[in-house]
Amino acid sequence: APAIAGFWVMAAGLFYLVKSRAGVLAAFSAAALPVSTAAFRYAIEARGYGLMLGFFTLALVSWSEAARGRRRALHVPLLALWIAAGLWNQFYGVLVLLPIGAGEVVRIVRTRKVDVAVWGAIAAGLLLAGPLVPNARLASGYSATYWRRASSNDFTAVYAFLFEPLRDKRFVLALSFLAPLVIVGTTMRKTQIGR
Repeated sequence: APAIAGFWVMAAGLFYLVKSRAGVLAAFSAAALPVSTAAFRYAIEARGYGLMLGFFTLALVSWSEAARGRRRALHVPLLALWIAAGLWNQFYGVLVLLPIGAGEVVRIVRTRKVDVAVWGAIAAGLLLAGPLVPNARLASGYSATYWRRASSNDFTAVYAFLFEPLRDKRFVLALSFLAPLVIVGTTMRKTQIGR
């Protein structure tokens, strides 16, 4: 049940993130996309990845809202909480720092200011996961006996695994139908906002 909940929290978070920027149709498309990828298996496996996807998305939503200046007093602490929760759930939760860090770098370039509160929340999230460091060190001691060593060549294989279902003819057909609708809907929305 936690994996299913995490996966659907991810879908709801994607819907929320996209809806305010591109409209309802694009938001539904974004929320439905993970169901079409290999990530959907994490909704039904009794492993920590589904829940991690939920925490990952909650961290992105909190960061996005804080960066937009919306209820910062709520979203900045939530950012720290979701980062920590993701790390406590699965070490791969650290990957949420990549898009958030990249987004913050873009914000620094645009505004020429560092958002100290957001960077503090990122640091606080990492500090809240501090008690996990001994476990990570212990686990790394077993790296010589892992069933397989990771390498930089694995990036291609991982993305091929995750997105292989998107090559299915049914998905391509649905995309060819939905893409023009999303583009027209987004264009109309921008036109109405511009008036």
